Amino acid sequence: MFKSLGLPSSSRLLPVRSFSTSLTANAPAAVKASRKQQRLKQRKYKTAPQTHPLYLPVSQALRYLRAFAVGQPNHKQKITLQMAVSQDKGAHPLNGNIQFPNPVIDFEPIVFTTKNDKIEELTKQGIKLVGGVDLIEKIKAKELPLDSLTHAFATPEIVDRLKPLARTLGPKGLMPNVKKGTVTDDIGKMFQLSGQYPFKQKDVHL
Repeated sequence: MFKSLGLPSSSRLLPVRSFSTSLTANAPAAVKASRKQQRLKQRKYKTAPQTHPLYLPVSQALRYLRAFAVGQPNHKQKITLQMAVSQDKGAHPLNGNIQFPNPVIDFEPIVFTTKNDKIEELTKQGIKLVGGVDLIEKIKAKELPLDSLTHAFATPEIVDRLKPLARTLGPKGLMPNVKKGTVTDDIGKMFQLSGQYPFKQKDVHL
C-alpha cells in the first residue's frame, strides 16, 4: 500500500514526537503548595510570643543581659529587635518613626528658619545649626557636613526655598516634611520629636 502511494515503507518512517502548548499538569498543584506554605508562614508569625521557649518578660530579660554585660553602666543597655513582617504580596514595605520618651541617639538637628526670634530662642536652647538662606547656600556649596545630623526642622515660611536641597537632604532623611511634623513653628514640638527613631522594612524583617 505504501509503495503504491509512493510513500516509504513503515520500516523507514522516522518517529514523530508530539507536544502540547498547554500548561503543565502539575502547575495548579505548585500554586496550591505555595499558598499553603504562605499560610503556614503567616500562622507562625501570628503565634503568641509567650509560647516561645526563650520568652522572658522585658524586666527579667534585662537582668540576664546586665549579668553578661561587661564595661557597660547599669543605667544603659542596648537592645536589638528583629521582627518578622507578615503581609500580602505586592504590599508596600513598612517604614515610619517610633516615638520614644527620651532620645535614643544624640540630638544633632538643623533648623531652617528666617524668623529672628526663632533663631535667637533655638540658639539659647543649644541648637548649633539654625538659620535661613545662609544655611541653604552653604549646603548647596557643600560647605556644611551633614553626616552627623540626626534631625531637620523648618518653619513654614522657608519650606519652598528648601526644594533645591531635596536630592541632598532627602536620602539622608533630613528633608523637613509637613506629614512627619518636622515643619512647624513650635520649638517645643521640635524637641519632643527628638525622641523619634526611624524604622524601615528590609525583606520580611524590621
